[in-house]
Amino acid sequence: MALKRFFQPLNTLQRPLFHRAFSTAVQSQDDTLSDVNQVVTIEHGGQNAVQAFQNLPLEKKEELKHKLVLRKEALKDLEAQYSRMHHMVEFNMESSQIEYLPKYIQTGANYFVHKNQKEQGLKLVHSIDQWNIEKYVEGVKNDDYDFYDKYPGCKEVVVLGSSNSGKSTLINALNMGSEAAYTAKRPGKTQALNFYLAQHSVNKRKQGFIVDSPGYGYVFAPVNIKKKWQKMVYKYLGYGVRLNLIILCINGHIGLKQNDLSMLEDLQHFRKPVQVVLTKVDKITGGQGELVRVTTETSRHIQKYVAKGFVNPEIHLTCAEHFFGVKELRARIGVAFEESDVRAGRIPRIR
Repeated sequence: MALKRFFQPLNTLQRPLFHRAFSTAVQSQDDTLSDVNQVVTIEHGGQNAVQAFQNLPLEKKEELKHKLVLRKEALKDLEAQYSRMHHMVEFNMESSQIEYLPKYIQTGANYFVHKNQKEQGLKLVHSIDQWNIEKYVEGVKNDDYDFYDKYPGCKEVVVLGSSNSGKSTLINALNMGSEAAYTAKRPGKTQALNFYLAQHSVNKRKQGFIVDSPGYGYVFAPVNIKKKWQKMVYKYLGYGVRLNLIILCINGHIGLKQNDLSMLEDLQHFRKPVQVVLTKVDKITGGQGELVRVTTETSRHIQKYVAKGFVNPEIHLTCAEHFFGVKELRARIGVAFEESDVRAGRIPRIR
């Protein structure tokens, strides 16, 4: 009961956060377009922007046109992300909570909840390490990666985060607490891209992969090894033709750090949807007020990336130990498994 009271304000908090995320991002787009016009006008002695644009060198014209096109595309992606969120959730008037629609909850449960969890739950079926990442890249380039031949059309969801963000623990929570991913108190135990097969409980032809990855930040490993891990992860992100969703885990107990923001900066280049997940929210000290503050601060910091259309406006909160937020995250992943192809901002279509 105490835990329920602790989490009670979250759903009511997130509705205005969603609205603020969208309105702030749209304003950011408008400001950017306005800035382009102002730059043209100011640089040319206060002339009318259109006239000034005509007087620009061809190279400068093309550069500004390219910027405008990118901004318009980002705004479309942002609108689609917001539509995606409203497409999947509803506001329960009785409980004053935002809830995922039952069909999406069931979609997620079909991949992760089984009668015999130990035998039918997540299974480690493949790993890619720093020594064979090039084999993966070449295989994808030539459409000839042997592992993929065994699982045709199987989509992937990768879990990223710092070494202490609880990635592997979250994967086990998705698996009903049954241990699939190896966890340890010492950071840096995950040193490869580990592919866990999620089998649909009803339709055996439906499958998906949860991909665990080495954490960034503080780990017990030499600097050159950590760089190789990062290079491996980025190559997978760049060539991951089956990748439909990136889950970025942020340690809620610590909050958003510079290495998390650096990762968001890098992720914008891969044009895949990113779902920010606050983990370990039960470890936040200071009661409900501190929980609200951490959530609000995280939302404020990601506005820049929401505006670019590749980060979902919602922040997903989880507590793996108590399974808080787990069934909703399963729903988000289940939809990603069943989408045929994804770029940032696409509205879900369940097959």
